[in-house]
Amino acid sequence: MEFSLTLTSEGTETNVVYSTNVTTSLSISAVSTWEGGIHTINVTIHLYNEGEPALAKNITVYYETLSGWMDASLLESYQLEDFGNGTYVASFTVGPPRTLNRGIMVKCYDQREIYVQANTTCTDS
Repeated sequence: MEFSLTLTSEGTETNVVYSTNVTTSLSISAVSTWEGGIHTINVTIHLYNEGEPALAKNITVYYETLSGWMDASLLESYQLEDFGNGTYVASFTVGPPRTLNRGIMVKCYDQREIYVQANTTCTDS
């Protein structure tokens, strides 16, 4: 966005109204491995502002169960790694039953406090 304003006399007051398009986007992918009666789930999160990598203020990862959506951060095994470039990886384990195509949801506020949400299904390996 570009504009210029020239004032030619003292005491001039001016109000300028213009719109600004602010875009925040979130992309996620998830992989689930079933071994020894436990799902190991890795969720890769990419956050962008205007198409450029951005930092998050808050990220919450949810996984789907038969009872509904559960907050993964409440699990002892939960870890969230911040790579400092808009990329995050959440890892956690979930016990039985074996669930194929488990739903994953990520809710996020970026540093500008803009809220974004994304859903995906685990790729089972």
